[in-house]
Amino acid sequence: MSKKSRERRKRAQASSTETTEPELPPSSEEAGEGPSAPQGISKAAKRRAQKKRTLDRRRSAREAAAAEAALKAGAISASGAAAKPTPPASIPHPVPRPLAFEAAEEDHCETAPEAYAHIASVLHQIATGIGVEPARLRIYDPYYCNGAVVRHLGALGFPSVHNENEDFYAVLDAGRVPEHDVVVTNPPYSGTHPQRLLRFLADNGKPWLALMPNWVYAKDYYAPALQGVPTFYLVPRKRYYYWTPRGRRADVSSGGAKAKTHGHTNAALGARTAPFISFWYGGLLPAISAASLAAPEGCELCWQTQHLPQSVLADTDPRRRDAWRGQGQAHGMRELGLIGHKNRT
Repeated sequence: MSKKSRERRKRAQASSTETTEPELPPSSEEAGEGPSAPQGISKAAKRRAQKKRTLDRRRSAREAAAAEAALKAGAISASGAAAKPTPPASIPHPVPRPLAFEAAEEDHCETAPEAYAHIASVLHQIATGIGVEPARLRIYDPYYCNGAVVRHLGALGFPSVHNENEDFYAVLDAGRVPEHDVVVTNPPYSGTHPQRLLRFLADNGKPWLALMPNWVYAKDYYAPALQGVPTFYLVPRKRYYYWTPRGRRADVSSGGAKAKTHGHTNAALGARTAPFISFWYGGLLPAISAASLAAPEGCELCWQTQHLPQSVLADTDPRRRDAWRGQGQAHGMRELGLIGHKNRT
């Protein structure tokens, strides 16, 4: 038998043993389209699903990296070594109690945990400067909303926090201000609250940290109220959010106009909002604390308002207006061809 005949016989035998089952198409996973992609889905829908999965993976990676960074940067122990802070509880916040004083609806906002994390190192420096253990540092927050400051600072290693449901101004007038080592507060921003707080901080003679909007330093009352008081500023690189306890604001819980601006909610914190650009104002640090103070991770340290970054300048600050004017002039000159466009080569 010739070679060609043997090859024809082998091919015939092979064809007789083949099944007639049709070949199945590759699965969505084998095709690289991700799991559970239904048959017949459009290419555009597939691209959107793939993009969503990619964004989810990236978001998870960012959250994991942020959590790891928070643990590394957490509170500094008395010995100077980094200590891992206790993570905030994920349980729902306490149900708001009726307030013992009158308050404007828009003032019901509590400070975010990350804002307290930024000042943990400052509080440690203050404790060192006055010669007490951080756990024994007596912190006074005169303005009550729902007590979140006690939980958040306690998680950072500062359990001695006084923040009670009481009228601060009545307490002040009666001479019943509790003993404390430092004032840490996020005051109401409406009315004359910032001005009255600044007067108290200047007269109190204790170190203080106050989270306030960027427009406070530009007010006419700011410089006179703190005349002769050494101050500093901790400016976050990322804008701070605030949290309104659920049930504290009627116009949010009832689905009013403000409900849209307080859309994101968290069981442990409340409804999120960011009405103002804000940063930490501080003053009256002990000498040893001021000498060793450094910018916490994620913040910029400024010793004067003249050194504040342009991104947080108040709208009424002449430097901000000059920057806007300069940008407008540069745009006009580019349009006239007097200077080159950045994207032109």
